Amino acid sequence: MSVDRSWAIEFALQGPGFAITGHQIEASVNAPDSLAPLAAIEQNRSTDDMWPIMLSGDGRIVGTGSGTREEDLRAAIAQAQEIIAGRPIPASEQEAQMQYLAELQQASSSLLTRLPDDLFFPRLGPMRSVRAVDLPGGLTGEFEVTYDAVSAQEGEWLADAEREVITRIAGSEQRAREVWTMREL
Repeated sequence: MSVDRSWAIEFALQGPGFAITGHQIEASVNAPDSLAPLAAIEQNRSTDDMWPIMLSGDGRIVGTGSGTREEDLRAAIAQAQEIIAGRPIPASEQEAQMQYLAELQQASSSLLTRLPDDLFFPRLGPMRSVRAVDLPGGLTGEFEVTYDAVSAQEGEWLADAEREVITRIAGSEQRAREVWTMREL
């Protein structure tokens, strides 16, 4: 599944830093038919709660609105559980997959919902981190996060950034990739 979102944003001086306000102007979701219910939730998910974003004087994010709304997250989890329940697999395997889903959601939420501190004014350079996670049934997994951002040629503000989160469990691998591009309208 891939999701493309566009926002119109404005920067305003506020104290020693900046306040960024914005609103989503477009969202599109591309997903296989089997994930259509999840795609519909993502397509209709509001991102308005992420604003405003507060920046320090040197351009680092120091505060944001809330991330994903709790009701959107609950709806996505419920839909994923329904998909798992509809699979022709033994009940014990369905239960294990639901446990993995809950554990992964809890363990990955901070990796996927928190914006990089230097998103709007890149300073940190390429980053990579790996974090292990214990799962039910004695399984272990890991999350790998990579991030890189490039400043615009005209100034220190963001041109392009990319973050990838790789989830590995028992030989399987899932990737989530976010790409940000900032352009003047």
